[in-house]
Amino acid sequence: VPLDAPIQVLIQSPDGASRVFPWPNGRGEFADVITFEIDAEDEEGPLVLVLAARGSASLRAERVVVCTPAGWRVGWEDKTVDGAPQCIGTTHDGRALWLVEKSVAIASADGAFFYRIRVGADEEVREQIVLHGPTPQGFVSADDLPLFSGEPAVLCRNGWTEIKPAHNELVWRHSPTERWRDITCARLPSGVVDIMWQDVRSRFIRDRIRIGIVPPSARVIRDRTHNGWRYHFDGFGHLMISVEHAPGLYVEEPEENVFVLSFRQHPSRRVTFCLKDPRNPRPIRISLPFPLEDGLAHWNGKIVPPGVEITPVELSELV
Repeated sequence: VPLDAPIQVLIQSPDGASRVFPWPNGRGEFADVITFEIDAEDEEGPLVLVLAARGSASLRAERVVVCTPAGWRVGWEDKTVDGAPQCIGTTHDGRALWLVEKSVAIASADGAFFYRIRVGADEEVREQIVLHGPTPQGFVSADDLPLFSGEPAVLCRNGWTEIKPAHNELVWRHSPTERWRDITCARLPSGVVDIMWQDVRSRFIRDRIRIGIVPPSARVIRDRTHNGWRYHFDGFGHLMISVEHAPGLYVEEPEENVFVLSFRQHPSRRVTFCLKDPRNPRPIRISLPFPLEDGLAHWNGKIVPPGVEITPVELSELV
């Protein structure tokens, strides 16, 4: 179950032109706890799973499969019940899959986060944090992190019904070492931000999400130079910008927040930059296009410089 892999579609025209498009809402699923209803199974166990909920939930289904990060503890909510949920496998990125036939309580490895999945419920409850806001133009997240241009609007919903959280139920933090703050008491800053909706009485988390925020003024200007492509980062405020290393990528920094990039080998159509808040250890990784011109390269990825004379024998060793 490659939940970490985004879904992409290759569209090709009759004349041979092709382009890869992301499938709408086809990003990988990265919630702490993901619950699936069982659509098909055989004597060995579930075969086809259908996404039912993220975070804590109450579901009518009597049996579900719950996905949790590796090392998290899963046990029956009713501690008087014997036995334990059965781990039936792992996902492509190492998360555990649990077959759940009774309501369970789930705890993170460090005991900081608690979730609850109830099955056989009379009424279904799917609570989630919903975000609305503009997204940056010209670049996207390199990690499928939801990325916003400026502070997004944050809503809480049960299904399609909007809910107003009690004081200190909807909170955020900028860094894993910071305390959680009520979302109504301060604006969300630029950088990586965690948002959590928690029941303050039971401590169970209804939903938790991680997002990236860049200033509304942030833009990247790209133009051609004699020795590569120039990327000028403008309006990013206090965010520090750096280029992520890639094989064969050559980087020049003629001035602050200006980068001239070229590939000497292993050319790629995308380049990655890191946006770092000095107060936050977690960077935002963004991906930008790198236009590639037609050219030749050796099988090891080394690019043949323009103007180099090539013999017919050498040509057979190039791509």
